[in-house]
Amino acid sequence: SIISGLLIGTVFFFISPGNEIKNPLFIFFCGIVSVSGMILPGLSGSMILLALGNYKLLLIDSVNILYYSMLKIIKGYGLESLDAEDKNLIFLLLVFGFGSIIGLILFSKILNLLIVQHRNTIMSSLVGFVIGSLGSVWPWKNQTYDTKTGELFLKLNNNYFYYPNNLNFENLTILTSILIGIYVVYVIEKNNV
Repeated sequence: SIISGLLIGTVFFFISPGNEIKNPLFIFFCGIVSVSGMILPGLSGSMILLALGNYKLLLIDSVNILYYSMLKIIKGYGLESLDAEDKNLIFLLLVFGFGSIIGLILFSKILNLLIVQHRNTIMSSLVGFVIGSLGSVWPWKNQTYDTKTGELFLKLNNNYFYYPNNLNFENLTILTSILIGIYVVYVIEKNNV
């Protein structure tokens, strides 16, 4: 189970972005699938949307249009001030939101059922998945590398992965967050056993 989770997590790290698709059914599917990033540890909803090709469409363009449209309406310009493309992007954002709600309900029910029936297998798979997806969330990586920033240990996917060699505020914050996360998981698991 750990190895299968590790392989799946690693595959997500190597997925390259897809092409943008504006079909409402596909947008609904994006909502259902991307919300799993809220439920499954090690999986990012943004990473899923990037892989599906609709990150920019749904989380940048549509959200910006919604914001500016609300400003226009508040200023008294009314719905007539919105052009057809603006209305279409707002519609797609609503479809995405609806898909996210459906996905959240479905994934939480399915995951709860699986954990109740197969706790050790699911937890082992999730541990493997988190380990496999570490490359996606590793905080010390960059597309350029300078020996002043840290010790290089891996170059992969045009990214340099390194350990920091200085304890500035940012690095201390990251390390503290990692330690707090480990401690919280330990306390939760200790109290559940």
